[in-house]
Amino acid sequence: MPASDYAVITNPAITPVAMYGVGSHSICRCTMFWDKNTGKAYIMIHHLPKSSSSRDYQLWAEVEGKMVSVGIINDEIRGRFIEVPKVPYGSIAFKVTLENAGGANNPTLSETYLEGKI
Repeated sequence: MPASDYAVITNPAITPVAMYGVGSHSICRCTMFWDKNTGKAYIMIHHLPKSSSSRDYQLWAEVEGKMVSVGIINDEIRGRFIEVPKVPYGSIAFKVTLENAGGANNPTLSETYLEGKI
């Protein structure tokens, strides 16, 4: 494990969020580490099918009862952390959906692969 990854998982200011597969995607897993002070998050994919060139995984945060896009997840990165620059303060849960390339304005809930709560 690179030293930078070790620093993320041992930092006491960072909240780990286990994300589990949903429905027929129950084998999917990833772990997110969220620094609430800076808003940065770090995601490590454990089990997630690779997206195609016409589809992207998109991370969503639940804030005050609404789903807010956090951004596209580059699922080509495996075995190390993917940095997500800005997770909204007040997030209480997260979802990863499979969307058309470039992402969506609203999550396609029928295409939810992962979800996790703080």
